[in-house]
Amino acid sequence: MVRKDTLIWKWVAEGFIQEESGVGLFEIGERYFNELINRNMIQPVEISHRGITVGCHVHDMMADIICSMAHERHFVALLYRNEQQHTSTEVRARRLAFHGEGVEEHYPLAYIDMSIVRSFNAIRCDATMMPSLASFEVLRVLTIEDCSNFQLEGNAYSLEPIRKLLHLRYLGLWKTPVHELPEVKNIKHLEVLDLRQTGIPELPESVSLLRRLKCLRADGGSTRVPDWIGSLTCLEELSLNDVSSCPNFVKEVSKLTELRDLKVWIRWLDERSKKALVKSLGNLQKIQVLHLDGGLWIEDAEWEGYVPPRQLRCLSLRTKSSRLPRWIKDSFLPNLSHLSVDVRVVEAEDLTILGSFPELMTLELFVPNTVSLLFEGHPGSAFPKLRHCYTSGMLRFLLGAAPRRESVHFNVSLSALNGASFQCGFLGNLPWLMEVRVEIFHSDVEVYRAKEVEEALMLAVAVHGNRPTLHVSKFELSLNEDTEKEEDDIELEEEDEEDW
Repeated sequence: MVRKDTLIWKWVAEGFIQEESGVGLFEIGERYFNELINRNMIQPVEISHRGITVGCHVHDMMADIICSMAHERHFVALLYRNEQQHTSTEVRARRLAFHGEGVEEHYPLAYIDMSIVRSFNAIRCDATMMPSLASFEVLRVLTIEDCSNFQLEGNAYSLEPIRKLLHLRYLGLWKTPVHELPEVKNIKHLEVLDLRQTGIPELPESVSLLRRLKCLRADGGSTRVPDWIGSLTCLEELSLNDVSSCPNFVKEVSKLTELRDLKVWIRWLDERSKKALVKSLGNLQKIQVLHLDGGLWIEDAEWEGYVPPRQLRCLSLRTKSSRLPRWIKDSFLPNLSHLSVDVRVVEAEDLTILGSFPELMTLELFVPNTVSLLFEGHPGSAFPKLRHCYTSGMLRFLLGAAPRRESVHFNVSLSALNGASFQCGFLGNLPWLMEVRVEIFHSDVEVYRAKEVEEALMLAVAVHGNRPTLHVSKFELSLNEDTEKEEDDIELEEEDEEDW
């Protein structure tokens, strides 16, 4: 799988995307990506049960054609398992893709002329296989990713020459334990900096001088958030770990008016900082993707005065709230296609509001497991495009509600049923259904009832016209575990997102 966002940012760094007035380069790159899908040159990969395209595959036949043309035109040299080993004189490409897991340990990579290489991509390699970074002269893209055995201690391999790579546009170190980033103030053209899961405790202050930086990712680890983040005014994408320990972040982020994609963790803020955060979010009128995770409590009243940008299409509010914020409605968010919220109570009126979004494809409702949701509506009017639905509570669908639903994922808490039988005939009201995922939670004395629920689900799927696949998981909980189930749901979903 090739990750979509990484691919597009590399296109940007290489200069493959032609600028258009009033449109961001990443957005143009998304158009390119979708055009390749429409031409059947690549195959989209979606996050299971969410309908969000996160990457692509290439068919074997198309991959053979691409590799053949790339070799003939010296566009890229591929060094990996089952690939014929090149000699140093054969490698004249300006781009190298080095998959160290399948290359012999003593492959003579150090003898290849790196002075003409514009893009070097190393995946799953160790320091003994790598050429010196000082050998690169015109490098624009450098990725050293998923190199878990990459040891820098004892001067085994040095990243210091990075500071002299003046043409560098893209630096990706995802999942490589580098622990420390050299001074980068001289790399003035750098546009993408990916430091996810690197173990870097704090960004060097020299990063604040990278005024052309468009994408900064420093989440998924212990990297502390700096106070100067607001100086990176060209940022279009920002992903950070817990910002609770950075009191200035809620004000600094208001300066990043070019942001298109913001993902941050917030575990705690005082009342004054919450107001500052809401005010700052109101300044970000170009936001299309907004993820606020971490469990921070923000009640509906604390959103007072916030008006979201109309182009917002992906919203994840994993901040806790008693009810659905009032600004989540189709008149404010006509383009919303993916929504994830954490609320204590869901009224029938809230489901009516959610059902009115014309473009909504994925809905995730994190609620107490005692909550039961009833989706209703006239055919074609409620949830007209909804394909995927998840809830940590129970649910039912009346005929005509969400007619395009392809997958449902819900929980059944036997203690919440209070002895009543579980009815799953509603699955027959979803004619396009292809997948059903159910988690059954029961006590040690409810094992037989849990088996009955599973059998009822198997029967409902067997008589469904589409014969959807069924995945059932059963969990035996003590009383204390049952009350903590909701928090576990959130942690599991967050782990899934980080894996992607």
